[in-house]
Amino acid sequence: MGISGNAGVPFFSLRFSACRGYSQRFDTIVSTAAVKFSTRIARCKNAECDWCKGEADTHVYICALPDGEKKYMCGAFALEIPNITENDIDEIKELIKQEHEYLMEHEAGIV
Repeated sequence: MGISGNAGVPFFSLRFSACRGYSQRFDTIVSTAAVKFSTRIARCKNAECDWCKGEADTHVYICALPDGEKKYMCGAFALEIPNITENDIDEIKELIKQEHEYLMEHEAGIV
């Protein structure tokens, strides 16, 4: 959470790269970020980065392009969740829980 730019607009970002099976809304957030931040490719897929722990496919954002190709984006980044409503709260809580469980197991070594 923070304040963006000179206008002082609040924002909320969430890291949920180890999560799978989220809603279309969060899939769209991943797809939008993949286009906006095209340089944030998941280098761990080619063993060029070892920042995150665990198998690469378990902690990168995966975006399916319209032609069926998959794009893998670095999972070390939190993504901004725009226009949060009350309808998003349960899913956000579940994503936080899933991401936390992944990080505790793979990065903290606590199972």
